[in-house]
Amino acid sequence: SFALPQSPRLSHVHWPKRQCSALASMATQELPCFVRSKKSPAFLPQLTGSYCETGKDTDERRLNATFKGNKRRSTRSVPDLKATRQVQRITAYGVSSWGGKMIDFKGVHYPRAVILHAVFFYVRYAVSYLDLEEILAERGVFVDHATLNRWVVKFSPLIAANAQAKKRPTAISWRIDETYIKVRGRWTYLYRAVDRDGQTLDFMLSERRDTAAARRFFKRAIGTNGVPDRVVIDKSGANLAGLQAVNVILKFTRAGRTVEVLQVKYLNNILEQDHRFIKRITAPMLGFKAFHSAAATIAGIETAHMIRKGQFGANGRSAFQQFAALAA
Repeated sequence: SFALPQSPRLSHVHWPKRQCSALASMATQELPCFVRSKKSPAFLPQLTGSYCETGKDTDERRLNATFKGNKRRSTRSVPDLKATRQVQRITAYGVSSWGGKMIDFKGVHYPRAVILHAVFFYVRYAVSYLDLEEILAERGVFVDHATLNRWVVKFSPLIAANAQAKKRPTAISWRIDETYIKVRGRWTYLYRAVDRDGQTLDFMLSERRDTAAARRFFKRAIGTNGVPDRVVIDKSGANLAGLQAVNVILKFTRAGRTVEVLQVKYLNNILEQDHRFIKRITAPMLGFKAFHSAAATIAGIETAHMIRKGQFGANGRSAFQQFAALAA
């Protein structure tokens, strides 16, 4: 927790005053946050973790005030203004050590730390949007459940993309299976792949369970993780046909090397048990209303599950700190 000054100046901060006290109680020094100006209140620099941004809006108002009333505006000071907008990377607590593509939070009306907390809580724990709205309200952050849904749908796929690029290397023996997710009252199919150690390789939500969907998922998993030596599947004919189609392509592109296909039911038990975590998180959601929102939410759930399994190297960081680092 952080002690706030008696009379902080919050005139240039974009979020309401009541959010600042909540942010001070929710955020930690390990979280990436932004400071709008060098003249910000004393408590705001304590919330910075990985990045520090100079006062963009303050400099714009000062520049507009300087040029006010002039018919011809000089551009000499524009490069200096752009220089003040540069985001200076500050390596703190190892948050930015992974690198990757930084997610843009421009245009949102809440602090970055609040958004990441809300998204992480929803994809990591079995709560509904109404439950999460009540949890945040008890901590002084008043957000509508529809806004929470937009945050999850917007930022979860971006964080999941960074997670795929930053996860640890996996084994070359794969287990592939599908499970069921209800979307708009109809069952859809979530293809999932893990290695022999249970580490998540890839996932894909599909409206159909056929050869085309299986082939598309195998190509996606191979493109992300490389070509495995063997793949274990169930007795599904569609999965077998999809792998045979991929083997035809590999036969002409890898000097005759193909993937060994095994249809042994008990070898897939590790993946069947891994389905439980996804089902436990999606159970309170009572189904999804749109296919794109289901795919985005599942991407966030899979990312939180990968963190839980230690696929990113914790280095003493909590699960949320690892999740926030993926957004940097």
